[in-house]
Amino acid sequence: MKPVGPTRPAGPTGPTRPWEPPLSDSSRYRPVVELLRNLLARTLGLGTEKPERLVDELSLAGIARYMQSEKCRRVVCM
Repeated sequence: MKPVGPTRPAGPTGPTRPWEPPLSDSSRYRPVVELLRNLLARTLGLGTEKPERLVDELSLAGIARYMQSEKCRRVVCM
C-alpha cells in the first residue's frame, strides 16, 4: 500500500514512511503564553483594579438578596 501525504526518508537503510508532525509539548510554550497574557493585560488595562463585589456572601441566600435589591437589573439563567 502506498503512503498517503508527504513522506520523508527513514534513514540511509530504511524505507520512506508517512511524515508525522512532532508531538507538541505545551509546557514549553507556557512561558511565552504567560508573557503575552501579561503584556495584553497591561496594554488593555485589565486586572488593575479589584472587581466590584455584587453579593454579600457566595451562597444562594446571598444571590437571592442581591436579586431582590435595587442593584440587580437583569437576571439570566442558563
